[in-house]
Amino acid sequence: MAVTPPRTVLITGATGSPETQHRYAGVLDAVRAAAARQPLGPVAPAVNAVVRALTARRADTLYTTGRDGRVLALLRFLPDGVRDRLLLRAMGVRAGAFKTGPPVPAG
Repeated sequence: MAVTPPRTVLITGATGSPETQHRYAGVLDAVRAAAARQPLGPVAPAVNAVVRALTARRADTLYTTGRDGRVLALLRFLPDGVRDRLLLRAMGVRAGAFKTGPPVPAG
């Protein structure tokens, strides 16, 4: 009986392949800009939710904090495509941000 060698998995790192970087560069820029515009809220509600979850006899599957957390929790009831479009639009990502075609070589 022949033994098959384990498959080798090529890991390209956290940045992804050049094709992936090319395709999502515009999206990542839009998300970074949207995140920079978001005001930071207090940390205490999130810390309290984590403490509640860790000390509960039976932890809930979902803890929400703040207005944004409740809105995001409601989004889980939407179909995936609708939810994705709403979130991308809220972050300023438009369909043109996803590049198609091969990346242009640098140089």
